[in-house]
Amino acid sequence: PFITLYLYAQLAKNNMLVMRNKISLVWLLLLTLSATGFYLSVNAQLSLGYWVCFLGLLTLSLLNVFRFSLYTVFPVIFLIFIFPLWGNLTLFLQDLSVFAVSIMMGFTGIATYVEAPFVHIPAGTFEIANGCSGLRYLIVSLAISSLFIFLYIKDKKKALLFFTIAILGGLLTNWLRITALILIG
Repeated sequence: PFITLYLYAQLAKNNMLVMRNKISLVWLLLLTLSATGFYLSVNAQLSLGYWVCFLGLLTLSLLNVFRFSLYTVFPVIFLIFIFPLWGNLTLFLQDLSVFAVSIMMGFTGIATYVEAPFVHIPAGTFEIANGCSGLRYLIVSLAISSLFIFLYIKDKKKALLFFTIAILGGLLTNWLRITALILIG
């Protein structure tokens, strides 16, 4: 939230937030739909719906006050990194980590048998648990890279390249960490 507030302060300082002259019926209708979805998901206790609709409420509220632009929308969309929406990626990332670590262990010369999510070596058995999936590494690399792109990179190709390298860097760092822990163990 502090980064979002800072970004809006910077946008206001640089005169990049343009107020609306009149009410937009499209944004108002979408805001009403998002508010309805928020109300229903809260009452139905659907946490994913709650968070998505809350983000929609924030974004659409801003779009009813300011004109649409990427600069107006990005700071509030940036809040997605603090919402607990990312847990669904854990199993996929855990499987990906097991696969990557099994390849990396092949370069060590240590006899390795992988039975997901366990890695067996002569010294013992290691579990690549949910906490080792790399989800936090991924979220941090996505957040920092998207913030850096928003602030400093304007070329789309360079932005995509930087984003890709940041994601791969975050995942590779996790895989190296897991491999090092197995080797140390």
